[in-house]
Amino acid sequence: MQSIVAPERPAAKLWLKATRQYGWLMADQAVFALTNLVLNVLFAHWLTPVEYGRFGITFSGFILLSVLHWYVVVEPLLVESARIAPDRLRSYITTLVRAHLILLAVASVLGALAWLTGTLLGRPDLGLGVATAIGCGCALLTLATARRLCLAFLTAAISALVGLLYLFAATATAWVLYFAGAISWFALWVVMSGWSLVCATIICAILLSRTVPGRPYRMAELVRATSPFVPWGSASAGFSWVRSDGIYVVLALFQGLASVAGTRAVVTLNAPVVQLNSALMATWIVDFGRRGRGSTRALRRTVLQRALFYAAAALPIVVLAGFVAGPVMHLVFRGKFDAGAWLMPVFLLSYALNGIEGMLTSAMKASGIFRDAYLPHMVGSVGVGIAALALIPRAGAPGAAAAVLTGAIAGLAAAAFLFARECRRNV
Repeated sequence: MQSIVAPERPAAKLWLKATRQYGWLMADQAVFALTNLVLNVLFAHWLTPVEYGRFGITFSGFILLSVLHWYVVVEPLLVESARIAPDRLRSYITTLVRAHLILLAVASVLGALAWLTGTLLGRPDLGLGVATAIGCGCALLTLATARRLCLAFLTAAISALVGLLYLFAATATAWVLYFAGAISWFALWVVMSGWSLVCATIICAILLSRTVPGRPYRMAELVRATSPFVPWGSASAGFSWVRSDGIYVVLALFQGLASVAGTRAVVTLNAPVVQLNSALMATWIVDFGRRGRGSTRALRRTVLQRALFYAAAALPIVVLAGFVAGPVMHLVFRGKFDAGAWLMPVFLLSYALNGIEGMLTSAMKASGIFRDAYLPHMVGSVGVGIAALALIPRAGAPGAAAAVLTGAIAGLAAAAFLFARECRRNV
């Protein structure tokens, strides 16, 4: 008797694969976002607004380092990862590990010099802040690279499971420090950076255990793969820092560290969206790089479909945030930062627009169109910088939110124009 069940269609298999892939990706981001949220909330409770504001300023310094690392190191690695033959994978990963060990060593020396300089100038607090952003920040970047390699060569499931370890271990360590009376803004950095190194080591060990010796991949090849990204990537990194964290410097100058703390608290609750955008862009670069080998028409159709899907998913979340922002802020921070709760949907809308912009620029980067891919970051950054200097001295935190939204609109408009122009050129 013949079965009446229709055979599974190839399209259904593709949808199932995509659902599984993005489901684990969401889980991975949720775990790490939850860890950062829990740690930030705990320390926001335990520290004074000024101390938490000091952490916010040092974290802004780390963001400058992280965007440089993203544009000059991670994005080239994601493009290169799509081209690595299986028999070169172990050597490729080993070379990346050596490169990051060198990076950590250089960061340690620079951090020590920053601390010594600050001490000699009578500003040990400033020297420690710079040293922390550089030294501990590089430890966080090591885990960021390991997670992206996990997405490229393993699965997001492994990264998510390692993230669970990071969640429980970091949270438990924070509580131990609290009960020991050792809580400070610097302690938060120690917790994050220490467990980042442990988790990065675990991921690299898993990667190496699943490969076999083969053809070599030398450091010179890694440098050659990275070098085309350096000019535009370095410039874009500086602009992107202005766009993401420059507002905190302006807030500190004109409104004080307490205003930085209140704005950082609002942004912390939106941080999962930023981290999700970052992970999605890593996936898009690899995926679009593989699809870009086919027709431009197919790549354009894929990008537009995903952009529409992203927008349809993001819009209800932004609207919902407008209704729940007040109660959520009050519940999470126990009334400490209620005044800025209404800014949450403004920041969330900005990050959603950044996500669509990132999708368009990822497609251009994967196609080797570097200049047009980086220009939207710069346009958005200029928008944020001008608006921040004009609005923050007068309006404070609301001015910062308006500046970030201005930059998001400008960056997306530039990305849409450049992407459409490239598509027309290659029809």
